[in-house]
Amino acid sequence: MRHGVGDTVQFSIILKHVKKYRPSWEVDVVAPRGKNDLLVGLCNNVLIPEDPFNESSYDEIFDFRWWEASMRTSEACLAYQVPATKVTKALVECLNIEPDRDLFGYETVIPSHNRLLAKQYLKKIPFQKYVGFHYQGLTSTHKKNVNEDIIKRISRELSYLGFGSVVFDWNATEKISNGTTIFRPGKFDHVWEGKKHGSNSTLAALIEQMDLFIGIDSGPLHIAGATNTPSIALWKDHHPIHYYDFSDNVIHLLPRNSKRLINHNKQDVRNGVETFFKNEYSYLYYDDLEKSIFEAITKQIEEKFLCESIIEKNSWWEIKPKSTFSKRD
Repeated sequence: MRHGVGDTVQFSIILKHVKKYRPSWEVDVVAPRGKNDLLVGLCNNVLIPEDPFNESSYDEIFDFRWWEASMRTSEACLAYQVPATKVTKALVECLNIEPDRDLFGYETVIPSHNRLLAKQYLKKIPFQKYVGFHYQGLTSTHKKNVNEDIIKRISRELSYLGFGSVVFDWNATEKISNGTTIFRPGKFDHVWEGKKHGSNSTLAALIEQMDLFIGIDSGPLHIAGATNTPSIALWKDHHPIHYYDFSDNVIHLLPRNSKRLINHNKQDVRNGVETFFKNEYSYLYYDDLEKSIFEAITKQIEEKFLCESIIEKNSWWEIKPKSTFSKRD
C-alpha cells in the first residue's frame, strides 16, 4: 500500500474484510513511513518500504496500486449496496472478496502516548472548545482546496462562540493562523516529537479531541471519519461516493450539480448511485459553499451541545455570539 494518508485510512476496510473472510491468513502490510502507524494493530505486522523482507517467505503478495474507482465500481455499488470507492474496486477486482457493507467504516488504533501529546498541545490553546481545519491539500488542489478567506471568516465567527481553531498545514502555506484565535502546530512543534511531518497517530489523537472538524477530501478528513468527532466534508469537483466510505459523524457538502461527477456513462446507473448516496450519507447540496458550511456547523454544534439556536432566522448563515453552553454528560 504505497499511497497517502487518506488512502491508508481507507485501507483499514480492506484489512477488516481480510480478517473476516480470509481468517486463516497472516497479513503483513508495507506502507510508507509516516502513514504506516495508522495500520498498527489492524494486521500482523506493518512494514515500511525500506525494511528488508524476504518475498519468498510469503505465499502471496498483493500490490495495491489503488486505481481510481471505475464504471465497474459504480455498478458494484448498486449490486452490493456499498460506496463506489477504491475500497470496493480493490475488494472485487484484486482480492475477489464480496464487499460487506457492515465493514465499510474506517478504523485506526490511537496509542495512549499520542493522546497524551495531543492533550498537552491543546492545553496551550486558551480555549475550552476546538475546531480543526484542513482546507489545502497537496494533490488535485484545483479540485479540492477551499478559499482561505472563507475559512478565516468561519474561524472568526466560531471564536465568538468560544471555539479555538486549529489548522493542519504541514507545508506552512496557510496565512490565517494568528496565535490568538487560530493556531497551527508547525512541523517542528513538540507535538510531532521531531518528526516534522508528524505522526499520523498524533494527528488522529488531535482530531479525536476536536469538538468539530472541517476538511477537504484529504488525509485528515479520512482520519476524522475514524473518530467520533462531528465533521464537515467540503467537496468541489469530486463526488464523495467515489472517495469516502460510511462515517456516521460526517456531513458532506457538495455542489448541487454533482451527479455529473459520478463515474458512469449510463444515466440510469448515475441516477441509481445518486439515490444510494442520498439514502446512505448525511449531506447538503450547496450553491454558496460558505452559507452551506455555516448551516452544517449549526447542525453539528447543536447536535453535540445543549444550546439554543446559534442562527438567527433573518440572517440564517451568520453565526451570532450567544451565552456559553456545556457539553452533554
